[in-house]
Amino acid sequence: MPRKTSLAPFAACKAVVCDLDGTLYLDQSPIAGAKEFLQAILTSGRQLFYFTNNTSKSRRTYLEKLQRLEFPAAEHHLITAADCTIHYLKQNHLFPEIFLIGNQDLSGNSSVRDFSPLPNPSAQCETARRGAGIRHPADL
Repeated sequence: MPRKTSLAPFAACKAVVCDLDGTLYLDQSPIAGAKEFLQAILTSGRQLFYFTNNTSKSRRTYLEKLQRLEFPAAEHHLITAADCTIHYLKQNHLFPEIFLIGNQDLSGNSSVRDFSPLPNPSAQCETARRGAGIRHPADL
């Protein structure tokens, strides 16, 4: 029988941030009680945010998955590692003068659409390595 967890520890919180894979779902299946937990957060008047540190999928991919799993999901609910990176780069005046290395889904991410990653991910690291003058261990 699933154990009931009290929401009492959340009494002082104004928002709850939940990790995604392995916390709210595994692969394509919600973890038991996840939907009810998320609904309880919203019903309590608190803000709900989802966080992922996986940059291999776009915001749209995550939002579509959350909706398929029938989790409450809107654009403002999702915080990605790419979002945090862009925020950091802007704060430190490094935006948009960077070289983005990432897969196709990352390049479609609304957070990074001002950048133009190279079309061939396998060549990206090699190109960046050579451009930076970094020697590959096999070349030594």
